[in-house]
Amino acid sequence: MVEDAFRSVPPGRLLALGVLLVGVGLALTGLGFHVEAAGARCDGCAPYHPLFVLAPVASGAALTTVGGWLFGRE
Repeated sequence: MVEDAFRSVPPGRLLALGVLLVGVGLALTGLGFHVEAAGARCDGCAPYHPLFVLAPVASGAALTTVGGWLFGRE
């Protein structure tokens, strides 16, 4: 029954959905890390490197853009 549902969906749409979901997940992971690390302060030191937030957010934004573009091509 589930297999029939996936057979009716074009493969390009499944690819677009997968890329979009991975992008949103990466972006939310980066933002979640920022929120968690921003609450933990130490005396005179940075609790995390900014690239730990920037890399997943930028990658997530790029993948979300690609996923949206793939949806637009359908």
